[in-house]
Amino acid sequence: MPILIGLLLAVELSIDVFQLDLSLGPGLSLKNAMLYLVAGMIVVRMVARRDARFELRSLQIAFQLLILYAIVTWLIAWKVVQYDNYPGAENGFYIKGVLADFYIFFLVCFYGLRTRDEAITALTALLLATSAANLVTIAEVTGLTHFGIIEVRDNGRVQGALGEANQYAGFLAFCIPLYAASAYVTRGLWRAVWAGCAVLAVLAMLTTVSRGGFAALLGAAVIGCFMFKRYIAVGKLAAWSAIAATVAIIVLFASSGTMRSLITDRLFNETRQADFNSATNGRQDIWVAMIQLMLDHPITLVTGYGWRVYWSMPVLYSPHNTYLNYWFNLGLPGLTCLLVMLGTLFVTARDVARNTSDETVRFLLIGFVFGMISIFISIFFVELYVPWIYLWACFGIIMRLALAAPPAALPAGGNTQMTPTAARGNNPYGWAGAGKPAATARLHTAAPRH
Repeated sequence: MPILIGLLLAVELSIDVFQLDLSLGPGLSLKNAMLYLVAGMIVVRMVARRDARFELRSLQIAFQLLILYAIVTWLIAWKVVQYDNYPGAENGFYIKGVLADFYIFFLVCFYGLRTRDEAITALTALLLATSAANLVTIAEVTGLTHFGIIEVRDNGRVQGALGEANQYAGFLAFCIPLYAASAYVTRGLWRAVWAGCAVLAVLAMLTTVSRGGFAALLGAAVIGCFMFKRYIAVGKLAAWSAIAATVAIIVLFASSGTMRSLITDRLFNETRQADFNSATNGRQDIWVAMIQLMLDHPITLVTGYGWRVYWSMPVLYSPHNTYLNYWFNLGLPGLTCLLVMLGTLFVTARDVARNTSDETVRFLLIGFVFGMISIFISIFFVELYVPWIYLWACFGIIMRLALAAPPAALPAGGNTQMTPTAARGNNPYGWAGAGKPAATARLHTAAPRH
């Protein structure tokens, strides 16, 4: 099953990266058909084995309530209020494609994997597939390939393989810590592979020149290091990060003078001279206008206007804020469900990372927590339309990894917290407390043996 899930993720990514139109009809595409087929296989397996369990209840209940509330507000907006220019049938399909499919993808990756090793195998496949997408972006930008699938804006910013510049940067800010964690828990050739994946991701992020993405990555580094200071040697980690960023910048600047000027202007000149509104690229005006619309009808501060009603209004720009988008359309119930879902993922990974005896799992979960902090920050500046399905797939994989992780042994004194390894001096890669990972605890494309 982990190989099948990895193949599903690779095919899904290939379809999105190369922009293949494989629609089989309204609301159904080839990639969705594959998803439903795998989901059906997992259901049959669970029924045959009679081992179905309702795990991560708070997350799943919140997701189900979110879908239900979206359906209710969609019907009210379409049949009761009857907003002008509201495409009722189309928005109904969006509930399936944007919410239900995300939930199914999470369930497939969560329940389709049963053990720690299966979760690591699937995570490896997903990270390698996303790195391949990054490689396509870099190859297109530098002129090594000419598929014509990567768009470069008039101002020089690159529309990446998975959404426009800011979406792509937010997704990369999530992936980079996982690449770094994967590099740490491997040795030899695989360490070089994961280090190369991290550099590719940094290169791809630089091409987007997304200040929100950079802020998310920096914020995650600061907050994450504080949270896990017991396990991380901050100075060495910062040094290795600086080396990776320097290599990426040198490679990019050597291949594109236009990109060099764009990065310099956006990150230094514009930021230095900007007030808050210009620093947020005009987003403040959009946010103020949305809140004013809600204040015109105060009940919407609680209920929201209804599923995707914002897009039927005479607006020019996307909300550029996931939290505000949920609040405007789905009110406090929708926003609360979103926060519960993401909060459950964050807290579960953080707690298991602090209390597992498996060092490989610990640092993969630490990388995930860093990535989640990036998501919390980046979605304040953008909506991640395209990347969400891959994020939910990763969420399912990581949650299975977390629940399958062995707990820490209880010390004689009764303290359930792990005691960091004393041998910090033999840790040149910046992760204090891990000691030297065992040769059998490696992350690779086949399921590790222990």
